[in-house]
Amino acid sequence: AFPKYVGLMNPNHWPINDFATLAQIYERLVYRDGSYRASIPFLAESWKYLDPVTVTTNLRQGVKYHDGSDFNAHSVKFQIDWINDKKNGCWDRAYLSLLESVEIVDDHTLKWHFKKPWAAFSGGVLAGIPGWPISAEALKMDVMLKELKGIEGKLKAAKKKVQKAEKKATSAAQAGGNKAAKAEKKLQKERKSLAKLEKKLASIKKKTVGNK
Repeated sequence: AFPKYVGLMNPNHWPINDFATLAQIYERLVYRDGSYRASIPFLAESWKYLDPVTVTTNLRQGVKYHDGSDFNAHSVKFQIDWINDKKNGCWDRAYLSLLESVEIVDDHTLKWHFKKPWAAFSGGVLAGIPGWPISAEALKMDVMLKELKGIEGKLKAAKKKVQKAEKKATSAAQAGGNKAAKAEKKLQKERKSLAKLEKKLASIKKKTVGNK
């Protein structure tokens, strides 16, 4: 029994309070057997070491994500690149520290290039959290939601700057002259920045409505 709600449904982000529940929701590229070895092909039907630093994986065909988009090499590469992007703050990025790049061979074949021989690749990546496929569309939404949060923070700061500029402009207007002109110019600049952020926020809110 788990006393807390599962947390975020994206296993690449904290907080995750209940991996047991998430494990019932997400499929895997590869499953671990009773000895905890990554030996059971699933969404990745097979994998082969071409040399100590190169592996190919053949993905199951005819699979779709919950949102109707196709599970394929493009979506898996998108997820791996997304995890590897520092801006996305994925805790499991460390799992991919030995990964040099992922190459799309065809719609259902990937070629993985390592920085050096990587014996634990199948267990750490294919059967690990990076191997729990999420649709590219959902991950793109994740990026937009993070951007939304960032813009909300910038907007708050921009409003304070406008308020500060308004006070200075009002005070400078009484003195008149060059000082007043500079203060007014600064105020207009801050208002323009604020309006730009408000427009961007409205656009992203429209795209992300109802999503989390």
